[in-house]
Amino acid sequence: SRQISQAFVPRETWIEDLGGDEDVFQDILEDLAEKYAQKPDTQSRPVLPPSASECEEQKSSHCGCARCCRLRLMMHPQSRRRLIWDSVSVFMISVDMIMLPMIYGMDISEVLEVLVVEWICTIFWSVDMIITFMTRYT
Repeated sequence: SRQISQAFVPRETWIEDLGGDEDVFQDILEDLAEKYAQKPDTQSRPVLPPSASECEEQKSSHCGCARCCRLRLMMHPQSRRRLIWDSVSVFMISVDMIMLPMIYGMDISEVLEVLVVEWICTIFWSVDMIITFMTRYT
């Protein structure tokens, strides 16, 4: 209990209280280190998914792990799929630039073709938010 009560006392005070012998202080530290080194590991460690290279090797067999699934869905920002998606985005912006003033300025929102274009644009921009979250960064 004497050692525990001195836990927050500076090192010099410990040495003086123990008779000035630095070896006693060193022994206390070594005993504590041994005590904690022998402490059993009671925490269960999670099973890690395979690394990216292991997933690539198992790509043909579709290992089914969540990491492989996420890697297949992720899109590199400079990939062909992302380039095509961005090109379609430019087209959809052009459609919105033309259609929105016509819809609100000329009140043509009841025409079936205009409603279809509105819904296509709304669905596209909603999906675009999801696709943007699935784009990796470099």
